[in-house]
Amino acid sequence: MDSAAISAAGNIIGGFQQSANINKQIAAQREENEKARAFNKAMAERANRWSVEQWNRENIYNSPAAIRQRLREGGVNADLFYGQGSQNLASSSPAVTPTAPAVATDVSALGSKPTVGDVTNNVVNQALAMAQIRKLDADKGKTKQETENLKIEGKILSADALTRAAQNEQALEIGASTIYVNHSIAKLNHKETELASARITEAAANANLLYEKANEVKANIKNINANTAAVRFGMMMRLKEFRQRVVEFQEQVRVNDSTIRLNYEQAATFLATRAATVLNLNADAALKAAGVKTQYVSRQEMRARTEMYGKLDRLISIQGDQAAFNFDSDKTYKNLERGVNLVTGVIDSVSGVIGSAGSFISGTGIGMPAMPKIGGFRR
Repeated sequence: MDSAAISAAGNIIGGFQQSANINKQIAAQREENEKARAFNKAMAERANRWSVEQWNRENIYNSPAAIRQRLREGGVNADLFYGQGSQNLASSSPAVTPTAPAVATDVSALGSKPTVGDVTNNVVNQALAMAQIRKLDADKGKTKQETENLKIEGKILSADALTRAAQNEQALEIGASTIYVNHSIAKLNHKETELASARITEAAANANLLYEKANEVKANIKNINANTAAVRFGMMMRLKEFRQRVVEFQEQVRVNDSTIRLNYEQAATFLATRAATVLNLNADAALKAAGVKTQYVSRQEMRARTEMYGKLDRLISIQGDQAAFNFDSDKTYKNLERGVNLVTGVIDSVSGVIGSAGSFISGTGIGMPAMPKIGGFRR
């Protein structure tokens, strides 16, 4: 018998038992009321008798004979006492002393006494609740399995791991990189999947090298004043080596995504801010030292600064110790390949800037030029 039938049967049985419980409640309440009335009557009669007896005792005590007797015993002339206008001291009619009435016991709980139907429904509801909890736990476990990042041991992504991550919509963790792929990548043929996994592995390996180089640079410049390091970083941006790297980066972006149009200053600012972030340097101070405008007044300038790197920022994020690649919009191998190529180009360019900055700031590389006297910088 299913839960619905059990519940219906429980409701029918419960209805009869509920009616019986109410009849029991009415009878019990009637009995309690009668007991209360009988008790209250007996107490009222007893109080009335006591009041009459007390009244009689007071009358006897205040009778003329009793008074004369008390006067004689006290050495007072009784005749003289009465001659002075003594009045009759008989007490007034007695007042009945009330007693607190008894209150009938409340037996309304009998009407809400659980019935077999109630118990049956409770059992059914508990069983349904437990089933729902088990289902939620199962769904939670499935969701957890599907949403937890797939950690790649050995830092080499296999074709099978890439397919599994795409099927389960999991992010991949390879070294210092987190990679997001579209679930459609699971439909690639085996050859394309192998090529894609190899390219993603290469990009992740380059990111690891970037952070290793950054750690070396930070160790070399740790004793240099932070403001001095930021200023020297900005001065490095005026070097020919940096300008050449920016031009190459512009070309990489154009080849892999023609919709991203960065002028020289935008490309230079993008690379410089990412490299400064990884090195824990003040990016604004570095850009100011390079003569790059960092404060914008008009809404148009602010909007342009916010949107200029829109697609690049969605594709790749380079933070202090972790990088993230978002290929979620790439549904085919061709699109994924372009995305990976662009990510690799960004990583290599930022890594190159970090290396140049480290040599320049620490003074182990090219000589430091004089401080610039004009604002802005040119190719």
